[in-house]
Amino acid sequence: SFQSGQGIRNSSAVLTEDGKMIFGSTDGRIYGLKADTGEQLWIYTTLKSIVSSPILDNDTLYAGSRDGYLYALTCDGKLKWKYYAGDSIEASPIVHNGVIYVISTSGELYALLTNGDLKWRIRLKGMGFSSPVIGFNGSIFVGVDGDQETSALYALSEWGQIQWKYPVVYGIRSSAGVGYDGSIYIGVKDKNGDNLYSFS
Repeated sequence: SFQSGQGIRNSSAVLTEDGKMIFGSTDGRIYGLKADTGEQLWIYTTLKSIVSSPILDNDTLYAGSRDGYLYALTCDGKLKWKYYAGDSIEASPIVHNGVIYVISTSGELYALLTNGDLKWRIRLKGMGFSSPVIGFNGSIFVGVDGDQETSALYALSEWGQIQWKYPVVYGIRSSAGVGYDGSIYIGVKDKNGDNLYSFS
């Protein structure tokens, strides 16, 4: 077993091809271990807790922190770059066709290039706790949480233009999924309780 400085909340580990296991902790640290033995290899420290899973793409690790930064690290724990999103990041980023998509808790959705440069950003009404997903047609789908005025599922183009918006009553805190036929599925809290919605 391995003891981190605090708890591990909603941060699943990622495994590298060379046998490393990497995860975040609420102590604000990203840990790199040997997957087979649990031996600690490195630690990278952020300023606040990490409550979402890092992702790995082409030997670069991307992880958001409640300090408002998205961090890009090597698999050896060295910082490549970091980008300040202005508010806490509590949802995992995704990477698609060389673009990183990440949302902050203030509802700001960012598209970043893999060198850390900003491609575009858009402010969505509501709070961002859900990771974006990419549909078969390249559209970006993301839910935002809030009240009946702000909670919604958004569909956006790869250039950040809103294609459509579906309001919900009480909120969205889960990430959407994409079905084999391109349908979008997402858990929604509405007046009837917790329900699964489907969009085609």
